[in-house]
Amino acid sequence: MISLKKQLTGVFATGLLVANTLLPAAALADTSVTISGNGAGSTSTTSLTNSNTTTAVQNNSATVTNTIDNSAQTGHNTASGNTGGEVTVSTGNANIDTTVTNTLNGNRAAVGCCTNGTSSTTISGNGAGSANSASLEQANTNQLFQTNRAEVENSVTSRSVTGENTAGNNTGGTTRILTGDANIQSTVSTNANANAALIGGNNGGSTGSVDITESGNGSGSTNSIDTILSHDNLITQDNMAAVSNRVSSYAKSGDNNTGGNTGGSVLVLTGNANSAASVDNRVNFNVAEIDCGCLADVSAKTSGNGDGSANSASVNLGNSAEVFQGSGEKGGNYADLLNSLGTDVQTGDNAASANTGPVMFDPVMVLTGDSNSTASVSSTGNQNVFGRLADLGGVSVSFDLQDLMTLFHFG
Repeated sequence: MISLKKQLTGVFATGLLVANTLLPAAALADTSVTISGNGAGSTSTTSLTNSNTTTAVQNNSATVTNTIDNSAQTGHNTASGNTGGEVTVSTGNANIDTTVTNTLNGNRAAVGCCTNGTSSTTISGNGAGSANSASLEQANTNQLFQTNRAEVENSVTSRSVTGENTAGNNTGGTTRILTGDANIQSTVSTNANANAALIGGNNGGSTGSVDITESGNGSGSTNSIDTILSHDNLITQDNMAAVSNRVSSYAKSGDNNTGGNTGGSVLVLTGNANSAASVDNRVNFNVAEIDCGCLADVSAKTSGNGDGSANSASVNLGNSAEVFQGSGEKGGNYADLLNSLGTDVQTGDNAASANTGPVMFDPVMVLTGDSNSTASVSSTGNQNVFGRLADLGGVSVSFDLQDLMTLFHFG
């Protein structure tokens, strides 16, 4: 008996590029501006400006090329010209199992809002004919820029063959050729480009208060207060993915030849030829939240000022939140996916001819196995979510966000 078995197993993994930026929340201290107790005819001017700017930029670029060429063959045996005994050629299985996994380009950023404290501006108790002005400006700016670019090319070629045996010109015994299975399993997975951005985390609460007072100033005085408070928040998330998958599989069991045998039964048994190919692409996911709250308490009071006084108070409160998801190259999340799967499975192609013996007692049998091929392709991509990160589990989208976050270590 001749028995051979061969197996190839390959696992190829491309690692993760993750950028994490965690910037703690800053807070402007309580601010107080006061003009008081100045004499008649005096001129008093106070100007205060507070500004805070936070900018986070995260860029990832990955180019990956995986080329895998597998070949597994068992068989190609010869047992011929034997006399007076059984002849058996048994060929084992030829197995190929290839896995390619690419996990690329993840950005995670969390930036605090830089909230305002209590802002207080007071003009009081100044003399007749005095001119008093106070200005307060506070500006908070947060900017997050996240960009991913992934170019991935996966090429997997597999050839699995078992058989190609010859047993001929044998005399006086049973001749058997038993061929094993030819199995190919190819799995290609690409996970690329995920952004998670958070500005704030205030849960919608207040971020301070404003108190403006003009009181008790003398007759004929001129009093003015200008207050400007602004919050500007910007998130920009861009993804580009170009993925090419080419999977080619050839599995064959058989191609055996037995002929010219005399005086015995002949059996050719061919195994199965199986091929399974799976391609899974998940690319371009954005999740963003801005939660910096708003000013809940604003108080402006002008009272008790003298005859003929001129009093003015202005408050300008501005909050802006801008989110651009997939606004860059190609005008949005850009995914270019090319999947090519080719499978060729064969069993049989056996020859049993020119054998001699009574058919009733010395049969000739050729049994061919199954030929099975399965292929699956799954692509998910270009998903944007904007909202409270804590509540995203209830958002109806076509991908499992929790699995995605876990995959990119964002959990």
